[in-house]
Amino acid sequence: MIDIAIVTLLKQHAGVESRVFSGGETVEVNRGLPKVLYTYIGGPRDYSDDGADGIVEGRYQLDVFAIRPTDARTIADMIRAGMDGYSGTIDGTAIDRIHFPEDAVMQKPEQPVGQSATAARYSQDMIVNYRE
Repeated sequence: MIDIAIVTLLKQHAGVESRVFSGGETVEVNRGLPKVLYTYIGGPRDYSDDGADGIVEGRYQLDVFAIRPTDARTIADMIRAGMDGYSGTIDGTAIDRIHFPEDAVMQKPEQPVGQSATAARYSQDMIVNYRE
C-alpha cells in the first residue's frame, strides 16, 4: 500500500521520528513538533486498450511543521534531497520514481500564531509514480 511506503520513506529522511501523518488524520499542529503531514492531491492512472495498467502518478502535498520557519525549511530540504529520484519496493509497493516537480516551488514558510503556541509550516509537492 502506497501510504505505508510514503510513511516509511518520510520517517527515514525527515528526521521527525514517528511524527508522520496522513492529511486525513486529525492532528494538533502545535504539539509534538516537528512533524510532517502528507496529503494525496490526485493524479492520473495509466490505461491501455485492455483497461487500467496499474500505474499511478500520485501528487502529494507535504506540510512540514516546526517551531521555527528555518527548522521547517531544513526538514523540507532533507526530505527533497533524500527522496528525489527514489525508486524501489517497500512493503510490496513498487515505486518507479519519486520526484519534486520543477513548477512546485516550496511555499514561503508561514508562522501562524495560536493562542497557546506557534508553529511554522513549509509546503512542497511530491510526485510518486507507483504500481497498484
